[in-house]
Amino acid sequence: MIPSVSVVVLNWNSGPLGAEAARSVLAQSHPKVELVVVDNGSDDDSLAKIKAVAPEAVYVQLATNRGFAAGMNAGIAANRSDFVVPLNCDATLDPDFVRSALAVHWAHPQTAIVGAKVRSADHVSGPLDLTWTMRVAFRDTDRLTTCHKADGSCPVMRRAALDQVIETFGSGPYDESYDTYGEDLD
Repeated sequence: MIPSVSVVVLNWNSGPLGAEAARSVLAQSHPKVELVVVDNGSDDDSLAKIKAVAPEAVYVQLATNRGFAAGMNAGIAANRSDFVVPLNCDATLDPDFVRSALAVHWAHPQTAIVGAKVRSADHVSGPLDLTWTMRVAFRDTDRLTTCHKADGSCPVMRRAALDQVIETFGSGPYDESYDTYGEDLD
């Protein structure tokens, strides 16, 4: 059985960045990847740019900007894939990203979330640990490791784990009382 994966891109006035994120999703080497685009009430032409690149994507249009957590929840609710990847609209994925993350999930079936080391021109993020003072400490490693938190820009989450969170808390999986920032750590 080939697992299905939905990559949810949240767009809000992203300019050309959302289209680049969509292109990277469509270029995945894994054969069952669906793109879900949630537009958070954009008033620029970014949604049209994404639609030009990915007309076959699933689109969820929200009338207003409801924040990251509510937008991602809408995208997660719009699919029933085996795995979900919330992807920041300013991020792009290497072509083998999904395939590599799924290999980790299959090797460790108790794992709910697989994260990545995220690189940009001026920033590196990845596995994070909570310190005894509840601060976050970055663990700079290129090896597979267990951590408290995966980077929130592109975690690969098992649907069964998401459903368990929704069932336990009655909503979500993201807590919508966090508008932006911190919702991924929660």
